[in-house]
Amino acid sequence: MNCTGLPHSRPLVHNEPMLPRRLYLTCHGLGTPPAGTPDDARQFWLPAAQFQRCLDVAAELEGSTDVDIRFCFDDGNASDHSIALPGLLACGRTAIFFVCAGRIGQPDYLGAGQLREMVEAGMTIGCHGYDHINWNCASDAELRRELVDGRRVIEDVIGRPVALASSPYGGISRRVVRFAAEAGYTCLFSSSGGFATGRTGLIPRTSLRTGFDAARDLPRMVKRSGRAWDGCYDTIRRLKFGFR
Repeated sequence: MNCTGLPHSRPLVHNEPMLPRRLYLTCHGLGTPPAGTPDDARQFWLPAAQFQRCLDVAAELEGSTDVDIRFCFDDGNASDHSIALPGLLACGRTAIFFVCAGRIGQPDYLGAGQLREMVEAGMTIGCHGYDHINWNCASDAELRRELVDGRRVIEDVIGRPVALASSPYGGISRRVVRFAAEAGYTCLFSSSGGFATGRTGLIPRTSLRTGFDAARDLPRMVKRSGRAWDGCYDTIRRLKFGFR
């Protein structure tokens, strides 16, 4: 069973073949960052034309190799609806959009109606917390607000269960992983990079930055030699953090 759209349940162990084939790419904002966007966040905004090129190159690589390239979006920026959604639909793709509950309806972020429209279009909505804080530094009460209260708000908005979470700033720890598992999430996405060896549990992703060039960089990322290393590294990472 695919991890996208799963109902709440205990985490499962479901391993891929020895040579992993699924690569998750994470986008944040697309196009021009809104005024006031901090410099450390601007570096993760991808030009709209480069995002389209990334979709095209991904399709080419999937057609010529056995790789399966998936797209994720963090933060719930308004560009998820205005740029990412039409681009994905035009090429027959779906994606996972991780939103912060406390940002829904705020200026430059997704509104409730847009989120429901995205769900109806086949997109999956996940939880990126409530206030976009670093979960590794959060207290138990703060983690509960981020992962439990945040999910409840998102579920109330979209009218669907939320089983997937992604960690703000990409950080994970054994404590965060344990909390997410106990909260009933089937997948916790990090920003560790590389191919994923499983479809549930702890899932690595690669964040795309402003200077990313799909034609140059994506072919490098899917080389078989790198995938073999990714498979070993991801297996070790799953064992280390206990959310396999």
